[in-house]
Amino acid sequence: MSQHHPYQRGPHGRTMSSEERCSTPVNKTSIPVQKSASSSSSSQRDSRQEADSWEIIEGLKIGQSNVQKPDKHEGFMLKKRKWPLKGWHKRFFVLDNGILKYSKTPIDIQRGKLHGSIDVGLSVMSIKKRARRIDLDTEEHIYHLKVKSQDIFDAWVSKLRHHRLYRQNEIVRSPREPTMRTFPPSAVIESPQPSPSVVNEIKQAKTSSLPWQPAAPSSSSNSSLQASYSNGQSRVVAWLQESEEMDKCAEELARCQSNLTELSRLLQSLEILQRTQSVPNFTDMQ
Repeated sequence: MSQHHPYQRGPHGRTMSSEERCSTPVNKTSIPVQKSASSSSSSQRDSRQEADSWEIIEGLKIGQSNVQKPDKHEGFMLKKRKWPLKGWHKRFFVLDNGILKYSKTPIDIQRGKLHGSIDVGLSVMSIKKRARRIDLDTEEHIYHLKVKSQDIFDAWVSKLRHHRLYRQNEIVRSPREPTMRTFPPSAVIESPQPSPSVVNEIKQAKTSSLPWQPAAPSSSSNSSLQASYSNGQSRVVAWLQESEEMDKCAEELARCQSNLTELSRLLQSLEILQRTQSVPNFTDMQ
């Protein structure tokens, strides 16, 4: 029979008791190291994906007003062309009061030889940080811009944000601007003498048509809106009166048309009678 020995040889040749064997620590530090390494790699991957993705820049928020007038900003950027020369082309841009103008050289800008003009306040702005790209969507055209230097890219993004908010605030404060006249014509035509509820619906429709949610209008803007609406109401009433006269004219024209057709039919019957009477009688001739 084999006997159990309470002492065993250690790594250095000395004997170890059972208590020393139990108190020997086990090396388990490899697992936490693997977890920390995987978590750091995943965070780096997430940050890299955020830099590669497009970010839409927010516009004017509710209650945001009194945006300070930004300084004029200018410089070169790359603009993408599709036709006739595809690729990125260097252009000189000038950003002033929310309007972005561009041409080939600064001298062309001074001479008024513009290649294009973009209303930043009415555009959807999106950026891609890793590629240093800026897109401006005006619904009619999408302008693709790119900057080589990171510092210049950050400066352009900051300036475009400021000018965009300033331009949007100016549009909200001046409702008489042509771009903001969005009264639905169907609602006006259907109600020549609208009730106050219809007026509220028209104002709500005008507010919802904006690309952002503006602040509450002041008393002066309300009075100007009511004056313009009363003027439009009087024009609609005059137009409806003219339309009634036009309906009467249409009825008279229809009666004249029926009389003319009846007269032409009578003329045709008279011609037929005349022809039959002018035909010789062959029985008398025989």
